Amino acid sequence: MSGRLSSLRRRLGTALRLALLLVVACASLRASAGKVAGLERLPPTVRAFLANLKPPPPGKKLVAVFDHDDTLVHGDLGGSFMRWMLRKGHFPDEAPMRKAHAAHRWLNGSGIAGLKLSRFQALVSRYYAVGFGGFHTRIYTPQQILIEELHRRGVEVHIVSASNVWLVRETAKHLGIPEGRVHGMEFVVKDGVITDELVAPIPWAKEKVRALESAQVLKDGVVVFASGDSKGDLNLLELAAASGMAMTVNDHRKADVANAAVQHGYTRAKLGHLDTIGAAQSVAP
Repeated sequence: MSGRLSSLRRRLGTALRLALLLVVACASLRASAGKVAGLERLPPTVRAFLANLKPPPPGKKLVAVFDHDDTLVHGDLGGSFMRWMLRKGHFPDEAPMRKAHAAHRWLNGSGIAGLKLSRFQALVSRYYAVGFGGFHTRIYTPQQILIEELHRRGVEVHIVSASNVWLVRETAKHLGIPEGRVHGMEFVVKDGVITDELVAPIPWAKEKVRALESAQVLKDGVVVFASGDSKGDLNLLELAAASGMAMTVNDHRKADVANAAVQHGYTRAKLGHLDTIGAAQSVAP
């Protein structure tokens, strides 16, 4: 009898140890997933920047600026939206848009001119909600967490993009960025109808800095952080590097951006699909 009890105790002990190891392993996997989805996926210099962030000069505010496509979100929102508009037949004049598909000419107003603004905004909201299972799922989680940290530390966050401003505002909603801090390609609206007349400045390259100047951002604030992925972001990155940090995203795909990053000592981040909100949701317990 005592032998059987002793054997049973040993078996129970072994089972408990195995259960404990399983719990520890699961906790470790969850912790690893959290690291992948958090600031740990950004270079250590970003965390050092946040830890050493100093108060702004008297009468000024700290400002952070982000590009949109391939910087905050995985992929090109403008291009994917254009293709969706073509598939659904939403352009007022579809034939020239099909011819101009590769050139993304719809951004110059030729594609959406004539649409009521309310109709276009409804299309944007619908696409953002359903495209790719909800386009917000393509937001890079590390960038989202970084923006949350910047907000928490009192930094004013702006998005400056050459994409359509009404599209980019949808991303801004998910990141807690007010509409007035989104600067994008915008068209004059007359009597509620979108025209083909662009509102200056057109935010690309040097004009991205001008967009901030036009909005009085540089008059009242100091840009201490900027993040971008393309040649059109280099002026913003240079502006931020003078007072704080510049961070490129996936510059290994673009030699001119990579060369600038190496030459000026910019922080370089590499993000992909597995760093998006959608990927994190797909593996959540």
